[in-house]
Amino acid sequence: MEKLLLFFGHRVRVLNQHVRINEIMENLQLDDALIVMDFKMKYKEIYYREKTTDFYGKKGSSWHGRMIFSRYSEEERQETENLKDHRITYIDHVSSGDSKQDYVAVMSYFDAVCRQISMKFPGIRNIYVQLDNVRCYKKGNLLLAFYETSKKYNLNLVVSIHTGVQDGKGSIDAHFATAMWHVITYCNMGSDVITPIELVDCLNANGGVENTIAELVGNNRPANEVFERDNDGVLKRLGTIGEHLEVCFNSVTNEATVYENSNVQSTTCFSLVNNVSENVNEEPMDTNNVEEDEEDDVDDDIYDNETFEDIGIVEKGRGLLMNCVIYGVEREINQKQRIGVKINDLDMESEEEDELQCNLCRKHFSTVSNKLQHKCKGTVGQQDLISQAIEYANDMYKQHEFEVINCSTNPEDLKVFDPVYETLQHTHDCCGYSEGWGRTRKHGKKYGKKYVDPFRQDIVDMFNLGRDNVALRRGAPKMLVELKRKYPTRLDLPSETEIRSVISSLVAKQKKGQSTDIVIGNRGIAEPYLTMVFEIFRENPAIQPKSAWVLFQQKHPSEATTLTYPLQKKVMSKISSLKSSYKKTGVMP
Repeated sequence: MEKLLLFFGHRVRVLNQHVRINEIMENLQLDDALIVMDFKMKYKEIYYREKTTDFYGKKGSSWHGRMIFSRYSEEERQETENLKDHRITYIDHVSSGDSKQDYVAVMSYFDAVCRQISMKFPGIRNIYVQLDNVRCYKKGNLLLAFYETSKKYNLNLVVSIHTGVQDGKGSIDAHFATAMWHVITYCNMGSDVITPIELVDCLNANGGVENTIAELVGNNRPANEVFERDNDGVLKRLGTIGEHLEVCFNSVTNEATVYENSNVQSTTCFSLVNNVSENVNEEPMDTNNVEEDEEDDVDDDIYDNETFEDIGIVEKGRGLLMNCVIYGVEREINQKQRIGVKINDLDMESEEEDELQCNLCRKHFSTVSNKLQHKCKGTVGQQDLISQAIEYANDMYKQHEFEVINCSTNPEDLKVFDPVYETLQHTHDCCGYSEGWGRTRKHGKKYGKKYVDPFRQDIVDMFNLGRDNVALRRGAPKMLVELKRKYPTRLDLPSETEIRSVISSLVAKQKKGQSTDIVIGNRGIAEPYLTMVFEIFRENPAIQPKSAWVLFQQKHPSEATTLTYPLQKKVMSKISSLKSSYKKTGVMP
């Protein structure tokens, strides 16, 4: 049941983040904007005519996207009927000559997106930032850069919120798919899209992607060194931030409140003011030479070798914080109003030909309702996977390969789930839902025990049989078949990947000349030695690790040569861990 509880906790955290994000969306005002940020998988070069030699040693181009939600004004709603709740604008930034996807690159991209917001949407004053759960988005340097950048553009950063781990694809991933379709279509017209410059030119070609701004950003990494030097005191405090899913900023008090989970009162508050006394390791700087020093650190000429005028890409400006150079095409956004469709208008013919044409297969329709019922298979006859799966399931159902239990029409079928409900109730009463059960566990304990642990000895035995007799040698798939035969009622059998990892460890031990007759992979202290360590600690909780090791040797003097006898380092480390746990919780292990 441990795995089930861990999964329940994961789903609770994901749902909690969705509730908070939806709350932000519903409460957006006219001067608010929600910025959804994410990296696209690195863009690989696309050639109209491909050669094998073109694909050696390529690393791809970094592509970062933003999806901005904002409200329509009353004037816009009066001019256009049936507008959706939010205006959506996409901003794509492609890195110039820098493929790294780290927090320094995100600092430049955020500088560029704030510049676009201040230019295109001057009425926006408050911004919310939504990110996924990757490590570079949780860096303390990035949080401070978000806050300082928004202030330079007269924007108020309210919240930086993260989605849950493994939350699935988001709406911005759909935009990336649309943009890639635009790139492929452009390439099929006879053009190569190889360099970052050509990628930005492609995204702006033929009117550009709908509701999208595409720009080229030159990441100025030397500027990050200046930023870290000038904010050394704040960054030292923010470096202690642990696992978190939401950060709220207060521009009045210059403080950031960190939440481990949104709307949960488990918070830590950090000051964003850099005190002079905190820079104890730095010598006083001459204020007359500060600007000259910064100009020396920031390389303003690193982009001079780029020439874009031939394809219409020009320099549009520089970031205020990172001094990053921003290139783009001078054009208006190809923005189509997000208009809702009235039910009464579905069967009405439309005079606009583009409205009644599929964007993929270019098929024309006479009414809007016919277009909505259309299941597009693409220009090359691609099958709709969802429709194919439904048809396949329907065929299996007709052949009586499985039955569907409809509890709404046959309540007696609910008895099938009685054992599950009883197990869950027992878990709830005995070992499950204590306070804080849904919180994220520490590193190394997020997924609980491995499925392969109870079956390690069986895998070792099968491996040794194959070592002694080549005819009995088995790989991971055959070992899994043998485990299924040996344990027909077990539902927690390990996967082939887990079995293969154990086999790899055994092969490595065999090559080193070590014994493969014992169960491997136990990083802790084996029994009965672990019980003895606990007894030593219970007798004297204030004992020093070295003294505990001496006492441990006195109680097991004749077993020091056995294979399972723990090392001195492990025993002392366990004693230190028990002392720290007892000091924090006051509970004797």
